[in-house]
Amino acid sequence: MLSYLFRKEMGEKPYLHIEVDEHFSPVGVITRIEAFLQSLESRSSQPLPDHFKLTAVEHCSTKVVDTPESNHGPLYVLDLPPFTTYLRKYAEMVWNVETHPMPLGGTSLVLGRGETSSKEYLPFPALLGGILNAAEKESDPFQMLIPSTQGAEADGQYPWAVEAVLANRGLGRVTLVSPELETLPEHVPDPDLLFRAVLTGDLILCAPPEQRSALSPHDIPDWDSLNALASQIGSIPVKSQPLAAVGEPLTLFALNDGVLETLEQQGRSLYRAPLSEYLWFLWRDSGSVTAASWTEQMADLGRLLRERSSFSKDPEGMRTAADQLLPGFAGANGRYRLAKARELGRTSAGVLTLAPRYENTETVLDMTGALDGTSHFHLAMDSDWDESSWSRLNSFLYYYLK
Repeated sequence: MLSYLFRKEMGEKPYLHIEVDEHFSPVGVITRIEAFLQSLESRSSQPLPDHFKLTAVEHCSTKVVDTPESNHGPLYVLDLPPFTTYLRKYAEMVWNVETHPMPLGGTSLVLGRGETSSKEYLPFPALLGGILNAAEKESDPFQMLIPSTQGAEADGQYPWAVEAVLANRGLGRVTLVSPELETLPEHVPDPDLLFRAVLTGDLILCAPPEQRSALSPHDIPDWDSLNALASQIGSIPVKSQPLAAVGEPLTLFALNDGVLETLEQQGRSLYRAPLSEYLWFLWRDSGSVTAASWTEQMADLGRLLRERSSFSKDPEGMRTAADQLLPGFAGANGRYRLAKARELGRTSAGVLTLAPRYENTETVLDMTGALDGTSHFHLAMDSDWDESSWSRLNSFLYYYLK
């Protein structure tokens, strides 16, 4: 992510970018430096402008903002079914903006890959490609919602890296709306409405796939209607012990090459880690007082869902477990992902963990060894799931499930 920002700052100035790992050769590095210095000799010297001051840094305005504006064009919202409908309704209600869904795969991903080095996590080219695809269709200004995080992970830099690519392509008419996930309850209008919008999607995913469309509310339900929906879904029998799925949200709910949907079509029940619970945990770790008030309502919904619930029976206890497993860690909500996988591992047939390939946070989670006693399989997603990948997953399902 930093390479995009550095490239933007350097502009036409020459610079050398060297990547090293445990296999790097000092001779190779020296050779590259010497070649770079030699290339500079062929460039003509550029005189410094009059009154040049090294400390006079030029500050440029940014196209990354916290909230959308109704006069900046339509707002594109990430397409994360079944959350998309309710997140769009929330944005339309509180910000009075027109909204459109933004697909994350297919043609959009191809466009995004064309602007990347192939080393970025999958969500980045997917997001970037979605924006570039929208820009090809929208001749007027528009806005794009890209949440960011404060933690030490690449997802906190996505908006700024996207902005650098857009600036290079002359797409200044695109405004990036990038609220920080950790502080959403304190900075967005009607946070209770937002939380109910996300909860609605989680409840729908607890229902059997063939009944989700019929059970989906048209509008964002109030708390009584959410309880009624959870009770209705909870009354549907579970035919087999579910398989759990936990992971980074974009790969868990969208960028998984349809693996989870295929497993459901094969007749397997799935516990998906709730997006609402993921956010709640992030907010509680950030000290949000508002999020603490939703703890009991979230647990009530879990009780009403009965055997179909993927919600924690003791959310605060899960945070305590995270303190023991991964204290002080801040990155892609890794504390929640690890504690949730451990928790679901006790009640499910097995656990699937999903994350972009090469994600640093997933590497850290694996290094803890906290899931060594749990039947689990990791899906490293990079939009290249194939027959060999299915073969490995099917072997796990056959040999290691409880």
